[in-house]
Amino acid sequence: MHDFLAITSYRCRWQLDLCLLLCSKTYYLLPITSYLFFMPGIVTSEDGFTRQYAGVLSVCVRVLSTNEIVKFLTPDKAEIDFGLKTKAITTSNPLGHKAEANRYLDENMPTAMFKVSSANTKTVALSANRGVAKVANSLENVIIQKQATQPLIAAAPVGGLGNGILIDAATNAAASMNGDPSVPLVQQPWATFVQSTPLSFAMGAGGAIKFSDDLVLDRAYVSLKSIESMDIVQMLFTSLGLCEWIMMFRNSDDTITKIQIPTIAINPEGAKAASDADGTEVKGNISITSGCAGYSIKDFARKVYC
Repeated sequence: MHDFLAITSYRCRWQLDLCLLLCSKTYYLLPITSYLFFMPGIVTSEDGFTRQYAGVLSVCVRVLSTNEIVKFLTPDKAEIDFGLKTKAITTSNPLGHKAEANRYLDENMPTAMFKVSSANTKTVALSANRGVAKVANSLENVIIQKQATQPLIAAAPVGGLGNGILIDAATNAAASMNGDPSVPLVQQPWATFVQSTPLSFAMGAGGAIKFSDDLVLDRAYVSLKSIESMDIVQMLFTSLGLCEWIMMFRNSDDTITKIQIPTIAINPEGAKAASDADGTEVKGNISITSGCAGYSIKDFARKVYC
Protein backbone atom coordinates (compact mmCIF):
# COMPACT_ATOMS: atom_id res chain seq x y z
CA MET A 1 0.00 0.00 0.00
CA HIS A 2 2.80 2.40 0.91
CA ASP A 3 4.58 1.59 -2.36
CA PHE A 4 1.40 2.35 -4.32
CA LEU A 5 1.01 5.75 -2.62
CA ALA A 6 4.66 6.58 -3.33
CA ILE A 7 4.28 5.78 -7.03
CA THR A 8 1.03 7.78 -7.20
CA SER A 9 2.70 10.79 -5.55
CA TYR A 10 5.65 10.59 -7.98
CA ARG A 11 3.26 10.49 -10.96
CA CYS A 12 1.20 13.46 -9.71
CA ARG A 13 4.35 15.50 -9.21
CA TRP A 14 5.45 14.80 -12.77
CA GLN A 15 2.02 15.77 -14.12
CA LEU A 16 2.11 19.00 -12.09
CA ASP A 17 5.52 19.84 -13.52
CA LEU A 18 4.26 19.20 -17.04
CA CYS A 19 1.28 21.48 -16.41
CA LEU A 20 3.61 24.24 -15.24
CA LEU A 21 5.63 23.81 -18.41
CA LEU A 22 2.59 24.24 -20.65
CA CYS A 23 1.27 27.26 -18.74
CA SER A 24 4.58 29.12 -18.48
CA LYS A 25 6.32 31.15 -21.16
CA THR A 26 9.64 31.01 -19.35
CA TYR A 27 11.24 27.85 -18.01
CA TYR A 28 14.46 25.97 -17.58
CA LEU A 29 15.61 22.40 -17.20
CA LEU A 30 16.57 21.22 -13.74
CA PRO A 31 18.00 17.75 -13.11
CA ILE A 32 16.57 16.00 -10.02
CA THR A 33 18.06 12.59 -9.14
CA SER A 34 17.06 10.24 -11.96
CA TYR A 35 14.71 12.45 -14.01
CA LEU A 36 14.35 15.97 -15.47
CA PHE A 37 11.44 18.29 -15.06
CA PHE A 38 10.67 21.86 -16.11
CA MET A 39 10.14 24.69 -13.69
CA PRO A 40 9.03 28.27 -14.36
CA GLY A 41 12.17 30.45 -14.35
CA ILE A 42 14.13 33.36 -15.75
CA VAL A 43 16.79 31.68 -17.86
CA THR A 44 15.22 31.99 -21.31
CA SER A 45 11.93 32.49 -23.14
CA GLU A 46 10.25 31.46 -26.34
CA ASP A 47 11.66 34.66 -27.91
CA GLY A 48 15.17 33.41 -27.22
CA PHE A 49 14.66 30.52 -29.62
CA THR A 50 13.25 32.60 -32.50
CA ARG A 51 15.66 35.53 -32.15
CA GLN A 52 18.05 35.89 -35.12
CA TYR A 53 21.30 37.78 -35.59
CA ALA A 54 20.25 40.51 -38.03
CA GLY A 55 23.23 42.80 -38.60
CA VAL A 56 26.42 44.40 -37.31
CA LEU A 57 26.09 47.39 -35.00
CA SER A 58 29.80 48.02 -34.52
CA VAL A 59 33.23 46.44 -34.30
CA CYS A 60 35.95 47.91 -32.11
CA VAL A 61 39.64 47.04 -32.51
CA ARG A 62 41.96 48.11 -29.69
CA VAL A 63 45.72 47.68 -29.95
CA LEU A 64 46.79 46.31 -26.57
CA SER A 65 50.35 47.70 -26.61
CA THR A 66 49.31 51.33 -27.30
CA ASN A 67 45.64 51.34 -26.25
CA GLU A 68 44.88 52.87 -29.68
CA ILE A 69 41.41 52.39 -31.13
CA VAL A 70 41.52 51.72 -34.88
CA LYS A 71 38.59 53.48 -36.54
CA PHE A 72 36.89 52.30 -39.75
CA LEU A 73 33.43 52.05 -41.32
CA THR A 74 30.90 49.76 -39.66
CA PRO A 75 31.52 46.30 -41.18
CA ASP A 76 28.96 44.63 -43.40
CA LYS A 77 29.81 41.26 -41.88
CA ALA A 78 31.38 39.96 -38.68
CA GLU A 79 31.69 36.44 -37.34
CA ILE A 80 33.45 34.17 -34.89
CA ASP A 81 34.35 30.59 -35.75
CA PHE A 82 34.63 28.47 -32.63
CA GLY A 83 37.30 26.33 -34.28
CA LEU A 84 36.14 23.11 -32.65
CA LYS A 85 37.32 19.79 -34.07
CA THR A 86 36.56 16.35 -32.76
CA LYS A 87 38.15 12.93 -33.01
CA ALA A 88 36.39 9.62 -33.14
CA ILE A 89 36.95 6.69 -30.82
CA THR A 90 36.47 3.66 -33.02
CA THR A 91 35.60 0.04 -32.49
CA SER A 92 34.43 -2.91 -34.58
CA ASN A 93 30.80 -3.88 -35.09
CA PRO A 94 29.63 -7.52 -35.09
CA LEU A 95 30.35 -7.71 -38.83
CA GLY A 96 33.97 -6.67 -38.31
CA HIS A 97 33.47 -3.20 -39.78
CA LYS A 98 35.20 -0.21 -38.29
CA ALA A 99 32.59 1.83 -36.42
CA GLU A 100 32.45 4.92 -34.27
CA ALA A 101 31.93 4.27 -30.57
CA ASN A 102 32.27 7.80 -29.26
CA ARG A 103 33.71 11.19 -30.11
CA TYR A 104 35.67 13.74 -28.10
CA LEU A 105 36.79 17.35 -28.55
CA ASP A 106 40.34 17.43 -29.90
CA GLU A 107 40.93 21.06 -31.00
CA ASN A 108 39.75 24.43 -29.72
CA MET A 109 41.28 27.01 -32.10
CA PRO A 110 38.76 29.86 -32.53
CA THR A 111 39.09 32.56 -35.17
CA ALA A 112 37.18 35.75 -35.96
CA MET A 113 36.78 38.03 -38.96
CA PHE A 114 34.96 41.12 -40.16
CA LYS A 115 34.60 42.72 -43.58
CA VAL A 116 34.21 46.41 -44.36
CA SER A 117 32.89 47.60 -47.73
CA SER A 118 35.76 50.06 -48.20
CA ALA A 119 39.31 49.27 -49.32
CA ASN A 120 41.83 51.96 -48.45
CA THR A 121 45.29 52.29 -46.95
CA LYS A 122 44.00 52.18 -43.39
CA THR A 123 41.82 49.09 -43.83
CA VAL A 124 44.36 47.09 -45.86
CA ALA A 125 47.07 48.00 -43.34
CA LEU A 126 44.85 46.66 -40.56
CA SER A 127 44.25 43.44 -42.53
CA ALA A 128 48.06 43.07 -42.75
CA ASN A 129 48.40 43.64 -38.98
CA ARG A 130 50.04 47.02 -39.57
CA GLY A 131 49.34 50.60 -38.67
CA VAL A 132 49.48 53.91 -40.55
CA ALA A 133 51.20 57.23 -39.83
CA LYS A 134 50.93 60.80 -41.11
CA VAL A 135 54.09 62.41 -42.57
CA ALA A 136 54.27 66.13 -43.38
CA ASN A 137 56.17 67.59 -46.36
CA SER A 138 57.26 64.24 -47.72
CA LEU A 139 59.09 64.27 -51.08
CA GLU A 140 57.22 61.81 -53.26
CA ASN A 141 57.59 60.54 -56.81
CA VAL A 142 54.42 61.28 -58.77
CA ILE A 143 53.28 60.28 -62.26
CA ILE A 144 51.44 62.89 -64.33
CA GLN A 145 49.69 62.02 -67.59
CA LYS A 146 49.05 64.85 -70.08
CA GLN A 147 48.18 65.26 -73.74
CA ALA A 148 50.19 67.92 -75.55
CA THR A 149 47.22 69.78 -77.01
CA GLN A 150 48.88 73.20 -76.53
CA PRO A 151 52.39 74.59 -75.88
CA LEU A 152 51.71 75.49 -72.24
CA ILE A 153 49.79 73.42 -69.68
CA ALA A 154 48.72 75.47 -66.64
CA ALA A 155 49.81 74.60 -63.11
CA ALA A 156 47.69 72.24 -61.05
CA PRO A 157 45.12 73.85 -58.73
CA VAL A 158 45.77 74.03 -55.00
CA GLY A 159 45.39 70.51 -53.63
CA GLY A 160 45.71 68.96 -57.08
CA LEU A 161 48.33 66.41 -58.07
CA GLY A 162 51.47 68.28 -59.14
CA ASN A 163 50.76 71.51 -57.25
CA GLY A 164 53.76 70.89 -54.97
CA ILE A 165 56.28 70.45 -57.80
CA LEU A 166 59.09 73.04 -57.82
CA ILE A 167 60.24 74.83 -60.96
CA ASP A 168 62.79 72.80 -62.92
CA ALA A 169 62.30 69.79 -60.65
CA ALA A 170 64.15 66.79 -62.05
CA THR A 171 61.63 65.00 -64.24
CA ASN A 172 61.72 62.00 -66.58
CA ALA A 173 59.25 61.93 -69.46
CA ALA A 174 58.28 59.85 -72.49
CA ALA A 175 55.70 60.34 -75.22
CA SER A 176 53.51 58.07 -77.35
CA MET A 177 53.69 59.48 -80.88
CA ASN A 178 54.09 58.49 -84.54
CA GLY A 179 53.18 54.92 -83.71
CA ASP A 180 55.97 54.59 -81.14
CA PRO A 181 54.57 53.85 -77.66
CA SER A 182 57.57 55.25 -75.76
CA VAL A 183 59.75 58.07 -77.08
CA PRO A 184 62.15 59.59 -74.48
CA LEU A 185 61.92 63.36 -74.01
CA VAL A 186 64.59 65.86 -73.00
CA GLN A 187 64.01 68.33 -70.15
CA GLN A 188 64.89 72.00 -70.79
CA PRO A 189 65.16 74.82 -68.21
CA TRP A 190 61.84 76.59 -67.76
CA ALA A 191 63.16 80.16 -68.19
CA THR A 192 65.14 79.47 -71.38
CA PHE A 193 62.85 76.90 -73.00
CA VAL A 194 63.21 76.76 -76.79
CA GLN A 195 59.93 75.50 -78.20
CA SER A 196 61.39 74.49 -81.54
CA THR A 197 63.75 71.95 -79.94
CA PRO A 198 62.21 68.58 -80.84
CA LEU A 199 61.10 66.02 -78.30
CA SER A 200 61.52 68.33 -75.32
CA PHE A 201 59.61 69.78 -72.39
CA ALA A 202 60.08 71.98 -69.32
CA MET A 203 58.66 71.59 -65.82
CA GLY A 204 57.37 74.69 -64.08
CA ALA A 205 56.22 75.52 -60.58
CA GLY A 206 53.05 73.80 -59.44
CA GLY A 207 53.19 71.27 -62.27
CA ALA A 208 53.00 73.70 -65.20
CA ILE A 209 54.47 72.14 -68.37
CA LYS A 210 55.87 73.47 -71.68
CA PHE A 211 55.88 71.18 -74.73
CA SER A 212 57.93 71.43 -77.94
CA ASP A 213 56.22 72.14 -81.28
CA ASP A 214 56.45 68.55 -82.58
CA LEU A 215 54.72 67.15 -79.48
CA VAL A 216 51.89 69.66 -79.88
CA LEU A 217 51.60 68.98 -83.60
CA ASP A 218 51.27 65.25 -82.96
CA ARG A 219 49.00 65.83 -79.93
CA ALA A 220 51.21 63.31 -78.17
CA TYR A 221 50.31 61.62 -74.91
CA VAL A 222 53.07 62.30 -72.38
CA SER A 223 53.89 60.54 -69.09
CA LEU A 224 56.03 62.50 -66.63
CA LYS A 225 57.67 61.26 -63.43
CA SER A 226 58.56 64.10 -61.08
CA ILE A 227 59.04 64.89 -57.38
CA GLU A 228 56.46 66.69 -55.27
CA SER A 229 56.36 67.77 -51.63
CA MET A 230 53.11 66.85 -49.87
CA ASP A 231 51.55 65.59 -46.65
CA ILE A 232 50.89 61.85 -46.77
CA VAL A 233 49.47 58.93 -44.84
CA GLN A 234 51.63 55.83 -45.20
CA MET A 235 51.40 52.21 -44.14
CA LEU A 236 53.96 51.18 -41.53
CA PHE A 237 55.86 47.92 -41.64
CA THR A 238 55.80 47.13 -37.94
CA SER A 239 53.27 44.73 -36.46
CA LEU A 240 50.35 46.05 -34.44
CA GLY A 241 50.76 43.13 -32.06
CA LEU A 242 47.92 41.64 -30.08
CA CYS A 243 44.54 43.36 -30.11
CA GLU A 244 41.15 43.24 -28.41
CA TRP A 245 38.01 42.98 -30.53
CA ILE A 246 34.47 43.78 -29.46
CA MET A 247 31.72 42.96 -31.95
CA MET A 248 28.13 44.11 -31.40
CA PHE A 249 25.29 42.44 -33.32
CA ARG A 250 21.72 43.66 -33.71
CA ASN A 251 19.16 40.91 -33.25
CA SER A 252 15.83 40.51 -35.05
CA ASP A 253 13.96 41.82 -32.00
CA ASP A 254 16.32 44.86 -31.78
CA THR A 255 18.15 43.48 -28.76
CA ILE A 256 21.95 43.32 -28.76
CA THR A 257 24.52 40.51 -28.71
CA LYS A 258 28.08 41.33 -27.68
CA ILE A 259 31.07 39.16 -28.61
CA GLN A 260 34.20 40.16 -26.73
CA ILE A 261 37.63 38.79 -27.60
CA PRO A 262 40.23 40.01 -25.07
CA THR A 263 43.28 38.81 -27.03
CA ILE A 264 43.46 38.22 -30.78
CA ALA A 265 46.34 38.20 -33.27
CA ILE A 266 45.43 39.58 -36.70
CA ASN A 267 46.25 37.05 -39.43
CA PRO A 268 47.89 38.90 -42.36
CA GLU A 269 47.70 36.00 -44.83
CA GLY A 270 46.05 37.09 -48.08
CA ALA A 271 46.15 40.83 -47.27
CA LYS A 272 46.42 42.98 -50.40
CA ALA A 273 45.72 46.40 -51.86
CA ALA A 274 43.70 46.15 -55.07
CA SER A 275 42.10 48.93 -57.12
CA ASP A 276 39.06 46.76 -57.89
CA ALA A 277 38.58 45.42 -54.34
CA ASP A 278 34.97 45.28 -53.14
CA GLY A 279 36.03 45.60 -49.51
CA THR A 280 38.59 44.56 -46.95
CA GLU A 281 38.49 41.40 -44.84
CA VAL A 282 40.29 41.42 -41.49
CA LYS A 283 40.95 37.99 -39.92
CA GLY A 284 42.34 37.01 -36.55
CA ASN A 285 43.36 33.99 -34.48
CA ILE A 286 42.01 34.12 -30.94
CA SER A 287 44.54 33.61 -28.16
CA ILE A 288 43.29 31.53 -25.24
CA THR A 289 45.46 33.04 -22.50
CA SER A 290 43.02 32.34 -19.70
CA GLY A 291 39.85 30.34 -19.29
CA CYS A 292 38.68 27.74 -21.77
CA ALA A 293 37.33 29.71 -24.74
CA GLY A 294 39.16 33.02 -25.23
CA TYR A 295 35.92 34.90 -25.91
CA SER A 296 32.51 35.63 -24.43
CA ILE A 297 29.08 35.90 -26.07
CA LYS A 298 26.37 37.77 -24.20
CA ASP A 299 22.82 38.87 -25.04
CA PHE A 300 21.67 42.25 -23.76
CA ALA A 301 18.02 42.96 -23.04
CA ARG A 302 18.58 46.59 -23.99
CA LYS A 303 17.46 47.53 -27.50
CA VAL A 304 18.89 49.66 -30.29
CA TYR A 305 17.05 52.86 -31.12
CA CYS A 306 17.28 55.74 -33.56
